[in-house]
Formats: sequence, structure tokens, C-alpha cells
Amino acid sequence: MTHEDFVVQIHSALAVRYGRRWLAMWAGLDMELVRADWRRQLRDYAHSPSSVMHALDNLPDQVPTANDFRHLCAAGPRPAYQPLPAPATSAQGKAAMRDLLDRLRGQGGIGVRGRGWAEAVMTRSARGEQVSPTVRAMAAGARRVTDSEVPR
Repeated sequence: MTHEDFVVQIHSALAVRYGRRWLAMWAGLDMELVRADWRRQLRDYAHSPSSVMHALDNLPDQVPTANDFRHLCAAGPRPAYQPLPAPATSAQGKAAMRDLLDRLRGQGGIGVRGRGWAEAVMTRSARGEQVSPTVRAMAAGARRVTDSEVPR
């Protein structure tokens, strides 16, 4: 179903369903102008056949206008969210990440398990610097965690 002919297909289905009432609704109007209006109203559903089928399956007793049909399409099922796949990491990117981790784990880094901050807080506290009781408690708790307790 292409963007240009999907309205013609909808109109054909509506003409069969409503017969003379459909034809009487547009008597005296240029059907190309009517189709252009419907295309504009339904432009968001040109590539959503499930929404259009929902509308055609749930037609009211009254002949729908383009706006009515758009509301019927909007009430249809939405396609399931399909996230894009995660981008592949190049060998160069992996090497850069390994280098960064090695530097962080090295001398003066944050530590293998990221507890360097806790050591720094406890050192500041031991020197008499002002450290809040909450931060001191978090640092003490982080120091007690062993490598076997840390999820990898």
C-alpha cells in the first residue's frame, strides 16, 4: 500500500460498506480534492496498515469523515517498541577502555573495585577534616565489602 493509493483503497472499502450514503456525502465535490484532504488527515497512518485495518474493522453506523476515520486509526494498536541493537565496539574502542581502566586501577587510581573514594574519606576524617557522619558511615561500609561480595 503506497502513500498515494492507500486513501483510494480506504474509499473503495467505505463505498462498499456505506453504498449510496458514501456517494451522497461527496455529491458535487471533486473526489480528487476529497482524497487529498483524506491523505492529509491520514498522513501519519500511510505506513501503518494495522491502524487502518483497525479503523475499517470498527466503522460506525454513520459515514465517517476524514477526521472521524483518523480518530478510529488513532484508537488502533500501536506497534511494539523495538529498540535499536547496541552498537558494536571497535577493537580500537575496546583498547581505549582497557587503557582507561588500567590507569584508574593503577597508582593513585580509584581502586580495583572503586573503593578508593572510601579510603580518601576515611583518611580525611582521620586527619581531623570535617566529614559528615553519613559520608563517614558510607565510607566505612564500603571498606568492609570484600571482593567476593562485589558483583562483577
